[in-house]
Amino acid sequence: MGGNIGFIKRFACFGKLCLKRADINGNLIVSDAILRARETCIDLRYSRISGELSWELRRWRGIADFEVAQALVLRDIPPAPGSKLRLNGFVYEHIASESYIDSQLRLRWLAQSEFAPKAYRHLANLLHSAGHDTEAIAVSVALLPKRREKLPRRAVARRVWDWLQDVVLQYGYRPERLLAIGSAWFLLVGTYYTVAAAKGAFIPAQDDLSRALPSPALRRSNPVADLAPFDRALEECLPFLDFEQHKQWRVHTAIPLGRAVQEVSRFNVVFGWLLATVAVTSFGRLLKRD
Repeated sequence: MGGNIGFIKRFACFGKLCLKRADINGNLIVSDAILRARETCIDLRYSRISGELSWELRRWRGIADFEVAQALVLRDIPPAPGSKLRLNGFVYEHIASESYIDSQLRLRWLAQSEFAPKAYRHLANLLHSAGHDTEAIAVSVALLPKRREKLPRRAVARRVWDWLQDVVLQYGYRPERLLAIGSAWFLLVGTYYTVAAAKGAFIPAQDDLSRALPSPALRRSNPVADLAPFDRALEECLPFLDFEQHKQWRVHTAIPLGRAVQEVSRFNVVFGWLLATVAVTSFGRLLKRD
């Protein structure tokens, strides 16, 4: 088809408007028209538009099917709630609607379509290439929980692991979350160890408990590093660090508080490895995607 095609004011279609596999060498304009159908109101599947697809309808009845369609430029407005789209495989190179770049509006636009991961990825890549990095990240992050919802109910472990990546790092897109969670946990454990140390929950690791006595002669001959509760918490959470706290001091498990500290210590080690694993997995997935 040569030239521009327009379905504008006073145009009404009560049924399917079929443009399937159309090759339009110009612009396709749909504005202020009436489209009503029980199922598909406009069929643009596999069509190619060399110019602009101007879809300026707020409301229609039925499904506007853009599956595997191509357009050089997309110009549209936010549709009204309840308007249905099909966007799987829909490709466009530019968005002319500058006021419609907002990620939340675009996510609502995507939500009005059947779930189509390609539609999310295409929009995120286009926003990123246009310099809208914040909006691109928001779209990429929004895709992943929706994909998790599609996992089989039996895949409990995968769902939990995916959820952890979302909460801790938002799949690598929010590294500041990891820093905040790790810092908060480190301060909590360090403070707990400080209180426990004041109540005798830690003793020198050597069998000779007399090292704990304030004897200058003993300290000179057998030096013991000062107990540093925060250093101990950090070297447990980050195993590659060594402040010699575990070599010089051990938990006094003969008292109830010591046994409680020992359990916290074990959990601290597991928590550290868990955070590290989530970080490596999320960043690896992000690099692979990029």
